[in-house]
Amino acid sequence: MADETSAAWAALGISIAAMIIALAHAVQQYFTTGQLIRLRDSVVFGGLTGQGRRIWQMSQFRFRVMYRVPQIGLPLDL
Repeated sequence: MADETSAAWAALGISIAAMIIALAHAVQQYFTTGQLIRLRDSVVFGGLTGQGRRIWQMSQFRFRVMYRVPQIGLPLDL
């Protein structure tokens, strides 16, 4: 009986440690992804960086960034 109890406590401790490690890994991945998006935005969009509006999408559990793009047109009679 004592062996079963100690094995159960050991399994519980290992599973809690694994859960904490998995949560820390997920948080680290979200922070890294956000940093890479910011770096990519500055290269791709230049001066528009930081002008985007972040919208949280709960269904995908992520932010979506919306940009306003200037509309440039030429007269049709050229």
